Amino acid sequence: MARKTAIRKAGTIWATLAPLFLSATHAIAQPTAKSEAPETKTATRERFSATTVNLASGSGEKLRFDLFRWSSDEEREKLVSALKEKGADQLDTTLQALPESGYIWMSDESLGYSVHYAYRQRLHNGGERIIFATDRSLGSWSGHPWTAKTESNAVSYPFTVIELILNSSGGGDGKMSLNSKVVFNETDKTIALENSESSPALLKNVQRADGPSKN
Repeated sequence: MARKTAIRKAGTIWATLAPLFLSATHAIAQPTAKSEAPETKTATRERFSATTVNLASGSGEKLRFDLFRWSSDEEREKLVSALKEKGADQLDTTLQALPESGYIWMSDESLGYSVHYAYRQRLHNGGERIIFATDRSLGSWSGHPWTAKTESNAVSYPFTVIELILNSSGGGDGKMSLNSKVVFNETDKTIALENSESSPALLKNVQRADGPSKN
């Protein structure tokens, strides 16, 4: 009698646990689904190209800018606050803490440079002023950071700020922080390059890949 009672109890326990056991086994057997990157990172929203000029190191390099987002107002304010409080030399740590907005690619390097700040301003002539900032010196992946051709106005930062001026057709030229100080632009409330209008262009043949922006 005791044996039959034990068998009945065991059967009852198995009937209770079997569905749970089989469900867990089935879940383990199923292949794990791969997590997909956010949609904003899978499709390039904006693309620009340019060629470097007037550099002692890095001249003649073809660049491609792939952008999947513009920086938010909050991110812009964080960067501006860091510039005011710590100075331009310390901006790299703040840039590293900001989310990525895109990448800068070069023809001879397999690694891209992360863009952590991307700002766009509409101009009265139908063109655009675009500012990118990376957390590294361009050329540093190859071990040869770029330098300005004229030493008298050369500037050295552990990061790079790029300013593109495009006309209504999506073409233009650009400047970099290799020969211009990074300052706060009071009018536009953003970081910018000092005297960018008068400093020599370091980027030529700048072109928006998909023509003028419609956004």
